Amino acid sequence: MWRCRANALMYDDEDLVRVQFVVNARGRKGMSLVVPQGFYGNAFSFAVAESAAGELRRRTYGHALRLVVDAKANAMEDGHLQSVADLMAASGRPRFAVARTYVVSDITRAGLRDVDVGWGRAVYGGPATATLATFHLAGRNEADEEGVLVPMRLPAPAMERLKLEVASGLGVIGADAPAGCSLSQIGFQKLIQT
Repeated sequence: MWRCRANALMYDDEDLVRVQFVVNARGRKGMSLVVPQGFYGNAFSFAVAESAAGELRRRTYGHALRLVVDAKANAMEDGHLQSVADLMAASGRPRFAVARTYVVSDITRAGLRDVDVGWGRAVYGGPATATLATFHLAGRNEADEEGVLVPMRLPAPAMERLKLEVASGLGVIGADAPAGCSLSQIGFQKLIQT
């Protein structure tokens, strides 16, 4: 989605684009970081992958994936989370770069669809509106097929380009698809099988 979103927003080739995502610090084997017994707060850090927009556009999806995998591995290195915590404490939690940054969090396994507050099983569990961050959510379509929802807010022309980028990247349609093509017309099942 990072590559598709960057392409849809038509950044200049030399613009640096980033994907930022949460890395959990709990229960990681081989790490010296131990969350203290009885601590029930958050224990995570952000990992960031970065690329020039032109390079991300020209290279394969595998290249984008490698950047993300490497960023996650770097964030999980022994000492990194402690270093981030020290930086945050010393500098008063500086803001992260938001320009050309795609912030994403995968909450597909959070169990939000199973929450029942007395009205029955949830139809949707996630943010009420699209925000700076994009949350990948577990979902089902009208045929009750499982999939992943990726709510995102972009300007209308960029959203149309995003639909084509995603469909083309998944091999569902060719890059020369008509401008009015919609992913809902392509089919939910085809997308989740890829």
